[in-house]
Amino acid sequence: LYQVFKDWRANRLAAEAEALSESGENFQAVLLAQQAYILSPENEKAIRLNGTFFTLMKRSEALYFWDKLEAREALTAEDELLRIRALLNADRGKEARQELEQWITRHPPLEETIKLAREMFAQDDFIVTFLPKLKDYTLQHPDDKASRLRLASLQMDTGVRDEVAEAIQALKVLGSGTDTVSLTALEILSTYAELPPEEMYPLIPLLENHPRATAYHQVQALRLRLHLQPERRTSIIAGAVQRFQGSRRENLHAVVQWLVQENEHQQVVSLVSEETAMEYLPLLENYLTSLTALKRFNDLRRLVSDPRINRIITRSTAAFYQLHLDFLTGQPLPTLRNHM
Repeated sequence: LYQVFKDWRANRLAAEAEALSESGENFQAVLLAQQAYILSPENEKAIRLNGTFFTLMKRSEALYFWDKLEAREALTAEDELLRIRALLNADRGKEARQELEQWITRHPPLEETIKLAREMFAQDDFIVTFLPKLKDYTLQHPDDKASRLRLASLQMDTGVRDEVAEAIQALKVLGSGTDTVSLTALEILSTYAELPPEEMYPLIPLLENHPRATAYHQVQALRLRLHLQPERRTSIIAGAVQRFQGSRRENLHAVVQWLVQENEHQQVVSLVSEETAMEYLPLLENYLTSLTALKRFNDLRRLVSDPRINRIITRSTAAFYQLHLDFLTGQPLPTLRNHM
């Protein structure tokens, strides 16, 4: 009964340690995890938590805990990745690479897997050793679209012509769906500058009409239109402003940011009212930038001096705008110093 109590208490301590870690109180979390292990050295939760904490701290003691779980055949897939990370931290890179290669053949590729592989393998080794294993996995699991997307993204990053060509074809297939994976595939394709124009055009309606598309994707479609048809710049910009009239401020921010990048500052101040800009910092920053570009210094000074602005920007930021405005309008040095 006493052992049952100790095991129960260890579980409670481990749970408290996890909660502390999640709230950022890592020092106290580590102390509680150690108390849990001392109280019940065979408690799997306590062993796992100590292995995790010591791995994150890059302490060699981590391997003791992972080896203990391995001896009990209690390692999960996530535990195995952390053990590989612990091996890497302990300068046992060869073992870490071998175990990672084996792990990839048994499990779907995760972001942590890819991060580990990037750290372990040089670029050439990554392409020769790691990518083929991911390809084997996706061939054996054709319904795992998330893994195929990860593979395609990595292939694009290599810059190797054959890998990129293969990735583009895969992304086109993935992009024909209606889920989050398909939308991400369209994002990757739409930002690939070397895609031929005839392959860019079909992406525009796919981005615009995707059921999960956000304002960001609408703007990405506009970027493609402008890139492919620069002679229609005036009508494309005007259409975008008309489409986003009356939109929520978060959606307005996406198009306003794009308009600023395109130096369409007059369209920004036409689309966004002063009142709306004063209520949302991302809009205000772009609005003030556009007023500056348009040399509407009186409006800029009035807004920066408005007490309402202090609700969304700090005094130091407001002072910076005042100083910048004084500089642009050629104010004397004493005035500049007053705003420093």
